[in-house]
Amino acid sequence: MNNIGIRIDEFIDELNITQKDFAKKIGVSEQAVSNWKNQGSAPGLDTILKITRAYHDINVRWLLLGHGDKLSRYADIEKKFEELQAENLKLREMIEREDEIEYDLRKRIDELQNKLIDCYEK
Repeated sequence: MNNIGIRIDEFIDELNITQKDFAKKIGVSEQAVSNWKNQGSAPGLDTILKITRAYHDINVRWLLLGHGDKLSRYADIEKKFEELQAENLKLREMIEREDEIEYDLRKRIDELQNKLIDCYEK
């Protein structure tokens, strides 16, 4: 079995998808993916490019040579960036809600103060 076929199969397993889904996403037949795994054939460079475009987090060096981590270090950075963006959005929403609550509280305090003033004036 070709090492690249093993690595592709390992990547598919890690993604928890089927060979059919993987094949569809990169635009090859399911049989081609099966051949890489079972018959030791290797995808051409055009297909390697399709894989890296479809799965931008895969480490090309690992895919081709088996060196380094399976996922690109940039994938970790992108994931962290997305997490930070989501957290930032949540914080902005919380601040907006706090501003609305603060406005409502100030309005109610003003109303109570006016009522107290009215009571003292009577």
